[in-house]
Amino acid sequence: MKHLRIITLSLIPWLLMALTGVRTKTVKIYSITQNFGTETRELEQSTVVRYNSGGQTLDSTLYVHNIPLNSKYVYISGPREGVRLIRTPNQHFLMQFKYEYDLSRQLVSKTLYTHPDSLKWKEFYKFDEFGRLRKKTRFDPSKAINNEKNIPMGNLDNLVENLQEAMIAESRDAEDEAAAMIQKEIAAKIKEKGPMQMGWGEVFSYDQTGLILEHKELYDGFVIEITTYRIDSLGVRNKEQEYFDPSLMSRTTYAYNPSGSLKEEISIGQFGRAIKSKSYEYDLYGRNIKVNTFRSDGTLMETLSRIYHDTESRITEILADSSKKLISRKEIRVDQYQRHIVEAHFDDKSHLIQKRTMTYDLKGWLIQINNYDMLRPGKDDEIIPISVITYEYE
Repeated sequence: MKHLRIITLSLIPWLLMALTGVRTKTVKIYSITQNFGTETRELEQSTVVRYNSGGQTLDSTLYVHNIPLNSKYVYISGPREGVRLIRTPNQHFLMQFKYEYDLSRQLVSKTLYTHPDSLKWKEFYKFDEFGRLRKKTRFDPSKAINNEKNIPMGNLDNLVENLQEAMIAESRDAEDEAAAMIQKEIAAKIKEKGPMQMGWGEVFSYDQTGLILEHKELYDGFVIEITTYRIDSLGVRNKEQEYFDPSLMSRTTYAYNPSGSLKEEISIGQFGRAIKSKSYEYDLYGRNIKVNTFRSDGTLMETLSRIYHDTESRITEILADSSKKLISRKEIRVDQYQRHIVEAHFDDKSHLIQKRTMTYDLKGWLIQINNYDMLRPGKDDEIIPISVITYEYE
């Protein structure tokens, strides 16, 4: 006997963009150098982030601009021996993240590509009925060995109808011919992709006695986790064993306290090996005041404590090891909207080693971050930034 639950990915991203429009944010990272009194700013990296009109991230692409010389030039032997310029790109693709959402506009998956067609890993997200993240699973599809085929999808036509209704709700004009055409394209795309590419699902199977329960978790049609339970006379499930597909890279589960704040997170790696866990504590105002990080064996590794100086618009973060020895300290200045405007980093000897300043525009959007190396003197003892990060919105 089987019970199947499948969560479907909602919209093909480019179709969603066609209906709702796209906004972009470009993040540029410049390195700052100073030679003989001359300050030089060189663009090193840029990230282009695209959003739909609802503010959801569609994709994020990272480019590098400081191309290595061996990628620009080649040595030619023969009569015209010498170095030749082979290409002059102003940017080089490094990686891209793509995001997919369900019909309720909730994030379902994130995918990393290191080349336009080279998938490195895919990460799925599961939320509870309150919209809180409960589970995050990352795996490498190229290493997955358990492909569950022929899973019944149910009535696909009903899925398409629900999807079309959601698209109509998104449209400002239900009679818009363009929206209707997009709905047809989505329906065709879903049927073309088939159920195996529609997201994550769960299969619950009982044996003939009804005492053994097998729980399979599927992602893009691959069985990544199998948990077997034995049910006792009181109907309580007792975990007997767990199986993890070799493709699993990491899995993090999240638990919350009665007030809805994150209480604990536990991370495992390949083959289900424990990596680390964290616990969170809060003050009476619901602000996080402590994060304890534990090793794989459960022993305390480090503690991050936060102290809020409300009258001074300042937050102190103290990182200490298990023996309470200081590792580092960070002082944060916030503005009236509780946005970070200055971050000062101190080492274990309380020496100021780095500073960051943040600037916002009139809309409240972050537009620039300056990073300063406080140990590197500038001209006339003036501290110059070692890098500048700019944010451009369209």
